[in-house]
Amino acid sequence: MRVRWFAALVLCLVMLASTLASADGGQSGGRSKDENTAYVCLYGGLNFGGNLFSGGPNAKLDFSNPKALGVAINFWGPGAISAEVDLGYYPEFFGSSDALGGNNLMTVTGALMIHPYTAQMGSQRIRPYFVIGGGLMRSKIEDFAILGKDVKNTGVALIGGGVQYFFHPRVGVRGDLRYFKGVGTNDKLEAGWGWLENWNFFRATAGIAFTF
Repeated sequence: MRVRWFAALVLCLVMLASTLASADGGQSGGRSKDENTAYVCLYGGLNFGGNLFSGGPNAKLDFSNPKALGVAINFWGPGAISAEVDLGYYPEFFGSSDALGGNNLMTVTGALMIHPYTAQMGSQRIRPYFVIGGGLMRSKIEDFAILGKDVKNTGVALIGGGVQYFFHPRVGVRGDLRYFKGVGTNDKLEAGWGWLENWNFFRATAGIAFTF
């Protein structure tokens, strides 16, 4: 059921994007050549829902700290396509450090973003977008160098959407909602947290972006 309403939300975002593009008077086909082609977004937000933050089979872990922090680097392509690299950090993801010790989560993901370009009042730009991608999640930085069946942690796939609004040629804001699904988390690994069942949750963030 959660997947259905989330898919409906993404569909609404895509429809909104198409409407804005149509209302732009034909300018949605691309950017002017003097505009910036990339931005860095610093964001913060919350994790919620799914089988991790709504109890379920993993209720033995409290997931009491829903904080999400990170940075996203976006590279605009021509027209409605761009690419993104996202570095996420989730402190005390599995529960209190007093009870579990260090248990942070980090994600490194790449994604394809689909969104029209709309120009409003010269330097003001608004871009709803749809995003789909995937990557790795680890509890220690050094574990990102480990791949394959021996790794204690796992991969992740994501889907979502959001809106970027640039009120200045070099400064803007972004609101973003994503659904994360663990890949390979049902394997009965002896160590780490690969045994978590139906690994999935939502992440809602807001941030400030700087173009370059």
